[in-house]
Amino acid sequence: MGLGGVLSFANLAAGQVVVIDINGKIRMLNPGEQALPGELVIQLPQQLPQAAADDILAQQVSPDGQIIDVSEQITEIISAIEQGQDPTQVDPELAPAAGGLEGSSLGLSGSVARDALETIAQTQFITQGGTPLILSRTQSQGFEDFILRTVSTDSIAPVDPLEPTDPVEEVSNTPIALDDPIGFSLTQGNMSEGTTVNVGWDDVTLSSQFNGLAAEVGILDDGRVGVTNGAPAQGPSEQLQYDRESGQSEKLSITFPHPVTEGRFAVTNLYTNEGKGAENHEVGTWIAYLNGVAVTSGVIDASNRGSKAFVDIETGGFAFDEVVFQANEYGNGLVGDTENDSSDFYIAGIEVSSATTYATNQNEELRISISEVLANDSDIDGDTLSITLVNVDASIGQVRIEGNEIVFVPNGNHSGPTQLEYQITDGNGGFANANINVIVNPAPTDALVEGVFLRNAQGGEQEGIEVSESETFIYTTVLNKPTLGLTFYDFFFSGTAGSGDVTFGQDYSALVFTNGVTVREDPDNPGSYQFVVPDGVKEFDTYVTTVLDGVDESVEALILTVGSESDTGDTVDASATGTILNNTAPEIKENAFAYELVQGDVTLDGTGHSRPNFESESKWQDVTLNAQFGGQSSNANIEDGTGLVGIDDGANTAGPAGQIQYDRETGMSETLSIKLGSPATSGTFTISRLFENEGAGLNNHEAGTWVAYLNGVAVASGSFDGEGLGRGNRGTFEIDTDGYAFDEIVFSATEYSQGIQGDHMNDSSDYYLAGIEVKAEDSFNIVRGTTLRISTALLLENVSDREGDQLRIGDISVPYEAGKVKIVDGYIEFYSRTSYKGETTITFEVVDEHGAISVGEIPVNLAGAPSEAVIASMALSPSYVDGDDDFPITVSLDKVALETMQYDFKLSQLDGGAELPIDAMADLSFTNGVNVIGDNPMVIEVPVGVGEFELYIDGDKVAVDGGINIAIGEASLHRIPSDAEATKYDDVVIGTDAGDILNGSEGNDILIGSLGDDVLTGGKGEDIFKWLEFDTNMAHEDTVTDFEIGKDKLDISDLIAHDDTMESILSNIVVENGAQMNINFSDGSTQSLNIALDNSNGQFDSITQGSVAGDNLKNLVDTMFVNLPE
Repeated sequence: MGLGGVLSFANLAAGQVVVIDINGKIRMLNPGEQALPGELVIQLPQQLPQAAADDILAQQVSPDGQIIDVSEQITEIISAIEQGQDPTQVDPELAPAAGGLEGSSLGLSGSVARDALETIAQTQFITQGGTPLILSRTQSQGFEDFILRTVSTDSIAPVDPLEPTDPVEEVSNTPIALDDPIGFSLTQGNMSEGTTVNVGWDDVTLSSQFNGLAAEVGILDDGRVGVTNGAPAQGPSEQLQYDRESGQSEKLSITFPHPVTEGRFAVTNLYTNEGKGAENHEVGTWIAYLNGVAVTSGVIDASNRGSKAFVDIETGGFAFDEVVFQANEYGNGLVGDTENDSSDFYIAGIEVSSATTYATNQNEELRISISEVLANDSDIDGDTLSITLVNVDASIGQVRIEGNEIVFVPNGNHSGPTQLEYQITDGNGGFANANINVIVNPAPTDALVEGVFLRNAQGGEQEGIEVSESETFIYTTVLNKPTLGLTFYDFFFSGTAGSGDVTFGQDYSALVFTNGVTVREDPDNPGSYQFVVPDGVKEFDTYVTTVLDGVDESVEALILTVGSESDTGDTVDASATGTILNNTAPEIKENAFAYELVQGDVTLDGTGHSRPNFESESKWQDVTLNAQFGGQSSNANIEDGTGLVGIDDGANTAGPAGQIQYDRETGMSETLSIKLGSPATSGTFTISRLFENEGAGLNNHEAGTWVAYLNGVAVASGSFDGEGLGRGNRGTFEIDTDGYAFDEIVFSATEYSQGIQGDHMNDSSDYYLAGIEVKAEDSFNIVRGTTLRISTALLLENVSDREGDQLRIGDISVPYEAGKVKIVDGYIEFYSRTSYKGETTITFEVVDEHGAISVGEIPVNLAGAPSEAVIASMALSPSYVDGDDDFPITVSLDKVALETMQYDFKLSQLDGGAELPIDAMADLSFTNGVNVIGDNPMVIEVPVGVGEFELYIDGDKVAVDGGINIAIGEASLHRIPSDAEATKYDDVVIGTDAGDILNGSEGNDILIGSLGDDVLTGGKGEDIFKWLEFDTNMAHEDTVTDFEIGKDKLDISDLIAHDDTMESILSNIVVENGAQMNINFSDGSTQSLNIALDNSNGQFDSITQGSVAGDNLKNLVDTMFVNLPE
């Protein structure tokens, strides 16, 4: 019969809960009240019909607070009662055990008082169901009384929960002992993978330090942990960072409240490919400790983009209560990085757990509180429990009870999972046994050398590394795990390389390391040395610099061997071999500054059109082209297919577009600048489309000028024209600077070589630059006080290196008295002093990538500035005919002007010297941009790049009786009428339309015959007898007297056609000897000129009569004519 079958519910309220406590007291459970461990709970259903009586639920609260269904066991007890049995004797064999001590280590007893809330005193009332029912003696009797009273009265008497039942003599129950300790787990920070779930860090202890000094722990809002106020911040602040300068890392410690055996942590901001070189990642390490003793260690690898990564704490099942994190140098080392920033990261979270075990280290005492051990043991009778003894196998260690603690001392060679057996008693004859689980961590073992290798320039591992002298070997020592503490490794160098081939320094003090490694002398083996490696280092680099010894020798080997000793005493070592290549100094060619450069096309093909040697526009790539007109920038254009260089968008186009042209309207020329990369000392240039006889009149060619500069200072100039170039054929002209160095040439066009000659069109000289060829050789002449800039790239082009090393310019110097020198933007700049004159030398070093040095020299001569251009001559233009509106004068400078020049201008009478009034605007005009500035005195200004110009004076101003003097600067020209006497100066005596008598005087005069039959008489100077043109309808016969062979000359250059050869000209000359020598010149048609030279002194007798040819031709040309073609 079940419980429901024996209970009468007359006095039981539906839904009531009856409780029988361990003392046999019966009460009703009040709403919200919790049953205590060991109490028997009978719960009545809401409805109590007889048919539902079997639904009554009987439960018991276990010692650990669990609710156990004991309805079946209660039914067994009721059945026994019905059969007249004593329910306390249901199973006599289950009586509590006593004694049974085993083992070789016994401990003193210890006890702890208990109460009903913590323990359940054991009973004899035990059932055999699936879940045992354990009742105390008083509880059993209370339950039996409750059943008997209910059965006999068919009701339950009202129970006052505050009144205990009558005491009943108890029978002691056996206590319950459970194994220790219970498990433990903990999560801190944010260990979620996809979301932010930060549980904080309140249940662990966080601390940090740097270089032995305390630092501050920084916790971000999202729970990530770093270090602040530790190392000088190099990367993002508050991270845990490695300090490259000191070789130390900030350290972050996380300490747990209990030892644990497994776990993992999360890390962020540890980046891949953060360092220089290939696959050079940030790196961290961790070390796990128990009671301050290192257990094991591991590496923290970087993740892509520094994303969150999880790292297992692998300890092999051994226990730890602290993890220390630190950063290391990048995985592949520095790779030439000079910044201090290196690996840094955050700890985002950590989770740890342990099995049911205590933990200690080998050779380390473990103390366990007795109260902690008894905390999960129980006694159903509420008796005070005590530990009577503790025991452990003698091969494992010793254990004892000392005061309120169990003390376990493992043997020195023991490690691993361990059990301590202990016994408890309730003091009433009840005993129970259980185990205390302990993990004994083995003694830590040093990290062993796993390998040594050499790194290449990208930081990667490579066998057979070769370096040249002065370069550095990078030996990387790899350990099998991060060091657990300060660790020492033996090392030595061997091989064919000697101490003079590498830089070790005394006691290896010159060696450089990463990750805080240093070196010391082995205290146990003087003369031997060891690497001193801090804790948390998995690998480190050793930098060994080789020596540039200047000795030509064979290759040498340098071997680094690093050794360690295992816990069994075996030597574990590894080595790597590097090869030192011999390095020789660079070889500098003589005159390293010398070079030749060709740009464009400098070939001459005679046509001015075909350019077979020009490949592409890129042939001008080694110079800089710039164009200007009127002070404004224009476009320097390289013509496709030909490479001809001209100017677009400059002057208004008067001739063919795109050439360098002179603009007659403004009197200015477009200018083309060719800027060289380094100074030259001489050269040539080639012109195309510069025409011969393009202007009006005879021998009037297109023309141009050039000016050479050095660093903006003009040093030389020249002019050229189209004579001999026909219809624009190509011509080459020399750049003669008299030795002065130049780095720029500016080209201009000018008015036609013989002036305007009545041409009223705006078109004048224009041409293309086809090519240029320059060279530098021997030495540089520069103007004192100017700057010489020499390309370092040019110097290095003239240096060779046997090993093919990269080269650079090292130190440079020059004698102080000559100036100073420095390198600016790839150029050696020599700033010369104005006070120094003469030769000096710039000295420069060429250094290869290994430090080998050779010395070169650049000879320089500091000279005075080139002389200014002066007016060399003034001559009547050949187109002049007496009576023209303007009197044209060709003014020639001794050189093309290097800078804008100014010359005084004066027009005065020969007779008395009175200055003649003149209006510059109305009476004067010029070519080639020359103009007048000022009134008193009147000044003529000549632009840069002009070597000759035409001056046109109103004809009325020069038609003065007695002649006039025209003075420009120091030069002058006398306009002498045909009826006036020449002066003692250089005069121009011009005939009129009629027959004139022209007389020279003391100066070097020019007597110009005109259209009449004239008599020209020379003077004492070197005179020229000149004819300007033929009359188209008559022949002329002029008489020349006072002509002296070898001093005076005949000039018929303006009478000949531009394409006449010397042979064709003289073939029309017939010589007749006698009292006078007649030279008859014909143009080959109807016009002729007969020049009669007085031969009274017989100076012409040796000249053969007849047509001029052969030796007679040469003699005649050399002695009598001027300005004939070659």
